Amino acid sequence: MIMRLARLALAVVSTALLAVFAAACSDPVPPTPQGAWSINFVSTGADCPVMGHMAQIGSVTSSSKSTVLVDGGAEKAKVTCVVSGTSTFSVTGNASANGLNAQISIPSIDSNATAMAPAHGSVSFATGSTGGSFSSPSATPCDFYFVPGTGEGVASGRVWVAFVCPSVVQQMRDCSLSESFAIFENCGE
Repeated sequence: MIMRLARLALAVVSTALLAVFAAACSDPVPPTPQGAWSINFVSTGADCPVMGHMAQIGSVTSSSKSTVLVDGGAEKAKVTCVVSGTSTFSVTGNASANGLNAQISIPSIDSNATAMAPAHGSVSFATGSTGGSFSSPSATPCDFYFVPGTGEGVASGRVWVAFVCPSVVQQMRDCSLSESFAIFENCGE
């Protein structure tokens, strides 16, 4: 009787351990999101009393991505993103660090987006110089596109894109963004 209980206990423990190991092996840890952006904020005159300036998290241009920050990494960046689709993609990305924040949203973009035929979306942007968050109004969306001959592009889980925003507003202030860049990688799909 004692032997039967011992065998039963061993069988229960072995089954439980196998279940734990099987669960641990079947769910790989997703890669950590990473991102960078470089935004050129433009003062448009009397309607935009904020000085024009360039701000960036990491280092990205149309042709280089020399520093892409990892969510929760040494720079204490916060990066979240989702790039889903197959031939046409939906993109959301947000990257912030050191009091700088930018968020992009592109409901639909494909690999053929150009400056002459861009995808439309929105940007929200804040730095210490802007005195709060500026956002593109829905009536005047931002243009998102890929610069030819560069590494820019979009695929499931990643995007590297250029954009301009003819209008970004904060209360009564109306400014703009000239050609700017963002990259998000290891994104959810």
